[in-house]
Amino acid sequence: MISYEELVVALKKDKLPSKSVCITFDDGYLDNLEVAKPLLEKHGLPCLFFIATGYIGKVREFWWDELEQYFLCKHELPKNISIESGDSKIDFSLAPWDNLDKEKSIVLRSWNAAQDALNNPRLEAFLSCQKLLKTLDINERENCLNQLWEQCSEAPVCRQSYRAMHKEELIRFNASPLFTFGAHTVNHCALSRLPYKRMKQEIVASKNELGKIINENTVTFSYPFGFSENYGKDAVQVVDEAGFESAFSVNSCRVDRHSNIFEIPRFQVPDLSGDNFRKWLHSVYG
Repeated sequence: MISYEELVVALKKDKLPSKSVCITFDDGYLDNLEVAKPLLEKHGLPCLFFIATGYIGKVREFWWDELEQYFLCKHELPKNISIESGDSKIDFSLAPWDNLDKEKSIVLRSWNAAQDALNNPRLEAFLSCQKLLKTLDINERENCLNQLWEQCSEAPVCRQSYRAMHKEELIRFNASPLFTFGAHTVNHCALSRLPYKRMKQEIVASKNELGKIINENTVTFSYPFGFSENYGKDAVQVVDEAGFESAFSVNSCRVDRHSNIFEIPRFQVPDLSGDNFRKWLHSVYG
């Protein structure tokens, strides 16, 4: 197990330890502090946490969690809903999945966003809204989400286990010498879908905002959604020019001597039991 600092030094010196692991978490969820931190400290494991600064202290969930709450958890929704954003309007028909019985609820709970929509109108609407909201800032996103909730005459609930950390919690978290914190944009946008000026602002502002909160220079960055098509070459160049010393993707391959220090690959860890996780880890090492 190696720390972020050890990983960067090893990459620069072309001396990566064999079968080493560097742990990272993205976004800035409260459970990083309440669940992960005690376990990592118990075992003396270093870790790198990336923070989407626009969500620090927010009283709403991350937008993808709120979408999940709306489309996958609400038992009753209107048969027809719509979203207006800018000059465009998207209409959705949810029938016959507007009302959920036990069987339909099980189908939705067992689904994950890596799958297709299975010709299910709720899942099709969820994925369409997800694609739209990827490109919007927080205010525009919240406007779209508010439209959805108004159409079912309810308000979103910020579930405690889903919320982001507050500023004071992040400062307390950063006091541990085991942990390093990096930037993850302000609004968690797909950078490749943004105009250049806006993309640059997302990167630079997140570096500056996080640095002010933790009173340290922010040295590393991770790209939201993490695959190459979601950030692009221009973003890699901006990250370099902004003064970061490294950046992380989720392009699923092992780090080696040829890895670009501004596109360090990572594997997204599936939700597995201990034994299955061990098998998965062995498969990653080949």
